[in-house]
Amino acid sequence: LDDLVDGDNQGDGSIAAPVELPSQLSERLSLARAAVSSLYGRETSTVWKSLPWHESEVAAFRDTVLRYGIPERPFQELISGMEMDLTKSRYASFEELHLYCYRVAGVVGEMMTPVLGHADDRCLPFAADLGVAMQLTNILRDVKEDLQRGRIYLAADELAAFGIRESELEAWSRGDARPTEAWTRFMQFQIARARAYYQRSL
Repeated sequence: LDDLVDGDNQGDGSIAAPVELPSQLSERLSLARAAVSSLYGRETSTVWKSLPWHESEVAAFRDTVLRYGIPERPFQELISGMEMDLTKSRYASFEELHLYCYRVAGVVGEMMTPVLGHADDRCLPFAADLGVAMQLTNILRDVKEDLQRGRIYLAADELAAFGIRESELEAWSRGDARPTEAWTRFMQFQIARARAYYQRSL
């Protein structure tokens, strides 16, 4: 799903545009929703034939979900996160950004926990915290790449609080200017937050 929304990274620093129009991607994500629902008996299983994945991949996925009893909700949340990428390219606050991080990464921790094995569902929020921590790390690593896709996964109110304008981000990503001391302080703040999520997950 992530590849469908983002397009492939070309390996040379350039980013390919998604190969499908947003309307087509939205349709594909809706099909994915129905496919997941079919695992839980709420849709016909024939929907899988409409998706662009090999039958062996589908079989492995179905077997893993059913064998380990992975619940449906995290999968549907993940698809909602992918849909956010079709409609949002800016985040006004960390509260908004956290929802995105939870949907695209926190739920992965929740999905993996049954596979890894656990004795108490009270561990699930901490598994989600680990996913959020990793997504925040990914965001801080990929500021330039995301800008090339027209996206900023940094809270606008926090950028403003540190006196950083979007035009400055764009100039830095092009190499037209060097980041300022304010950017260093901003990144230190963001890194400290990600580390706090890692600590909670531990």
